[in-house]
Amino acid sequence: SGVDFKSNPINITFDAEGEVSKTVNVSVTCDKLVDGKEMFDLSLLLISKSPQVSTGRNIAEGRILDSTVVVDFNQSSYEVLEDRGEAVIVIVLSRSPTNS
Repeated sequence: SGVDFKSNPINITFDAEGEVSKTVNVSVTCDKLVDGKEMFDLSLLLISKSPQVSTGRNIAEGRILDSTVVVDFNQSSYEVLEDRGEAVIVIVLSRSPTNS
């Protein structure tokens, strides 16, 4: 598979009184490959001199879903009577991620 995200350490600091959350961004790139759901780990490393600060959940999982266009049949098999002259086959184009 290609490289779908940048792995860089991000430092955060809670400064303000009452500040309870921070948002960080993980850069995701499109590698144009149909490679299914890809996962990456997020880790929280606490560096604090305060004994009142500790971590709760320190590992989380990130998922990257393919945004590739998928072409598929609307069913797995088709039947037609030979005197009908033609079979009707439905092909579906999907532009949204199909893996969850």
